[in-house]
Amino acid sequence: VDFRAIGTAEDPCARMMAALLSSSIGDLAEELALSSNERWLETASAALQNNHSTFTMLPLNEITGDASLVAELAARGYTVHDPAELDPQK
Repeated sequence: VDFRAIGTAEDPCARMMAALLSSSIGDLAEELALSSNERWLETASAALQNNHSTFTMLPLNEITGDASLVAELAARGYTVHDPAELDPQK
């Protein structure tokens, strides 16, 4: 794959994913990404239901935006707070 042809995305991960999706294995890559996201969401949901508190780490691109895993948690009925709106004194 010629990464120079991917475009002007500044995020190297986004360029890599775009290259992968446009390659001959793009369907498999998309299926793996969707499967991985669904597994994470199921695991996160179980952790949130079974524990008083829980912690996870995600790449920034999985935290922000309308298609993020955090947005999907909100779509599934979880309350998601924007850190910028939280009172740091509490």
